[in-house]
Amino acid sequence: MTAVIACVVCARPLDSLLTSGLQAGVLVLALVVVAVIAGLGRGALRIWREDAAQTHGGASESSGRP
Repeated sequence: MTAVIACVVCARPLDSLLTSGLQAGVLVLALVVVAVIAGLGRGALRIWREDAAQTHGGASESSGRP
């Protein structure tokens, strides 16, 4: 990337912009990963609760109680 730049004065700001841009990109990707993991966790918890509710509901029906 620095081979394209003709002057040494222009290289410093461009390098710092690339570095800060990469850091911001890493931060955004980390936030996306956390959001996806949280979504998967909430989905798994919902499925687990529904399964537990069906298990307890099925036990009362099989015992003969209304």
